[in-house]
Amino acid sequence: MRTISKDGFVFRFDNSYDEKAEPFGFVKVWQISEYTLDPNREILEHVQFCHEITYVISGKATFLSGDAKDDLQQGDIHLIAKGVSHKIIPQERSNLRFSNIGFEFMDLQPIQQMFETNPHLVLRDNGEVRILMTMLLNEMQNQKPFNHLRAECCINLILTHIYRMVTPGEDTPAA
Repeated sequence: MRTISKDGFVFRFDNSYDEKAEPFGFVKVWQISEYTLDPNREILEHVQFCHEITYVISGKATFLSGDAKDDLQQGDIHLIAKGVSHKIIPQERSNLRFSNIGFEFMDLQPIQQMFETNPHLVLRDNGEVRILMTMLLNEMQNQKPFNHLRAECCINLILTHIYRMVTPGEDTPAA
């Protein structure tokens, strides 16, 4: 029997800015997190109050985004735009481990437009996003000198890499 709850995390690192999003270069960040979710739990359906990038580190899950249903596994990237309803259900016997970034754009028009014209996308990582997400999480956890600057660089690299994955070969004006 599946228990539905917001709790049920085997591991939880949640760096949230509850009161006000934190500026990180071209975006304001609401959340940078990593979770391992018990297979008998799920992320309840909710409407995104900001854009979100989720990276599946391990395990398998079904992501419900609006009317879409996608099965994701290790190495998959899920993008969801602000205002879209979604839910995450781990597959049986699979501890789902994932990291995510919740943010709003302050600039980077072409990337912002990509999110706004695609309510949700599923991409397959070539290994670069995993490295960048790991670096970003390390910066947020370690709190060493210049971690905010380094985190900003990781976020910018993640956003631009994903943009290139979605729009291969497209010529874009300099930001």
